[in-house]
Amino acid sequence: MPIFDVHTDGDLRAAGESARIWQDRGIARGVVFGWTREGGSHISLAQICALAEKFPEFVIPFGYINPGRHDGLREALDAVGRGFRGLKFIFPARPYDDDEYFPIYEAAARARMACLFHTGIVIGTARSEGRYDYLRRWRDSSNYMRPACLDRIARAFPEMTIIGAHLGAGAWYEEAAETMVWNANIY
Repeated sequence: MPIFDVHTDGDLRAAGESARIWQDRGIARGVVFGWTREGGSHISLAQICALAEKFPEFVIPFGYINPGRHDGLREALDAVGRGFRGLKFIFPARPYDDDEYFPIYEAAARARMACLFHTGIVIGTARSEGRYDYLRRWRDSSNYMRPACLDRIARAFPEMTIIGAHLGAGAWYEEAAETMVWNANIY
C-alpha cells in the first residue's frame, strides 16, 4: 500500500531535497503547502505550483489559508484555478465554523478539494523570541481550532473530505475521536 504524507508544511527552499528523502523512506506522494514562519502567512501559490511542476510524481499541491487574516476566498479560488487538490487552514481569526468562512468551504466543496485543518494547540509561546511574533500580533487562539469546529463544516459539506491534522494535538483527542465517529467525511 502506498504511503501518502498529508502534512508536509515547511521550508520549500529545501523541498527538492525533502522530496528525495521522503521517497527514500517509502513515501509515495506528499501534500505540500508552505509557510513562512517570519511572516506568519503562506508562501505564494505560484511557488507551490512551481514545486508541483518540478516534482509532479510526488507533490500534491494544497493552498494555505489563514481564515479571516487575508482574502481566503480569493486564495481558494486561485488554488482551484491552478488545479490544486486541497486547502490547509490554520491560525483563524475566529473559530473554523464561523459563518464568514463558509464561502471558502463552498468553493472548495464545488471543486472537490480536500480540506485539512490544523486542530488543537498551536505552536509558539512567549518564550519564542522573534520566531512567532505574528501569533502575538494576531492574538491567535488554539480554541478557534478545536476539532468540534469541524462538526458543523462536515455536516454542511458531507461530500467534502476533511482532515483534522494532529487530532486535537493532545488537548482534545477525545473531542476529535467523537467528531470523526459522527461524521464519516472527517479523517
